[in-house]
Amino acid sequence: MKTAVKLIVIGNLYKSGFRFYAQQKGIDLGIVGTISYQGEYGDISIHAEGEEEVVKTFTSWCAKGLPYCKVLKVDVQNVPVQDFKSFDIVSVNSENADEQKPVVTKKKKSLGARIFGF
Repeated sequence: MKTAVKLIVIGNLYKSGFRFYAQQKGIDLGIVGTISYQGEYGDISIHAEGEEEVVKTFTSWCAKGLPYCKVLKVDVQNVPVQDFKSFDIVSVNSENADEQKPVVTKKKKSLGARIFGF
């Protein structure tokens, strides 16, 4: 049965790459939803939807964190399923899915391209 949770991941996460790695892990597991920063301290808000066991696995993964960032706590709240189609990093935490826009990152040119123009 499909379920949805809102995770608030609290810790030393700002600019650590946690959102990207959480997105990749979620995609690998078949999770859909959104990931964004929340608040002024760099906590991360995740809306995750999927099969119940998969969501539990993802929640446990988030609680462990990564070797170079420290997760202090994960708050879990059951929320209604919104039937997202993908798992995206969004620029702003918004409860309304229509207001959320995926973050688009530009690929930087290599050092050689910037210096030598190739």
